Amino acid sequence: MVRGAGCQRVRADVVAVLEGGYDLGRSRNADGSLDLITDLWGVAKKHNPVELMSSINQQYAVNKTLAEVRRPSLQKAHVKLVVQQ
Repeated sequence: MVRGAGCQRVRADVVAVLEGGYDLGRSRNADGSLDLITDLWGVAKKHNPVELMSSINQQYAVNKTLAEVRRPSLQKAHVKLVVQQ
């Protein structure tokens, strides 16, 4: 459950529990896309939302790439993954 203003809680498929009483969540849609669920004002009291979302999106991209590379159809493929800062 994602914590928001006024003790509200909203269901999400993935939740990042943050300091300060406000969380970030992602909810998967039928088409596979993800919606962001958060109280940005509350999150911004303790965190920089732009930096936080950038970090989350970067980690998601790495995890998604690694999951795709591990698919059985790619087991014999030569894959080189380069991550730069």
